[in-house]
Amino acid sequence: MKYLKQLLITNVLIIIMNNCAFAVTQSGITVGMTGVESNGIQVFIGISPNPNGCINNGVYFKDPGALDKALSVALSAKMAGKTVRIDYLQSGGSGTQCMGYSIYAQ
Repeated sequence: MKYLKQLLITNVLIIIMNNCAFAVTQSGITVGMTGVESNGIQVFIGISPNPNGCINNGVYFKDPGALDKALSVALSAKMAGKTVRIDYLQSGGSGTQCMGYSIYAQ
């Protein structure tokens, strides 16, 4: 019985840890492929380097009030050859989607 309780607790902790979102701040990021997705409800900003393994090597912005602003900052930095700082949430480990919430030209 004690073994089953330990196993249950371990499995619950693994599930909780796999479903946590981690806040990440990355500076010195080079903007790659950037644009509005075909559905018009999210902006994709390609990033390099991608040390946390964001899916598709980029960060997605979905806040309707920030789409044009995020796209504007990313394209301005790309055209000026500047790097950016991006703050985003990543819901799991490498290979999961990264959801941006702020971007700054450096």
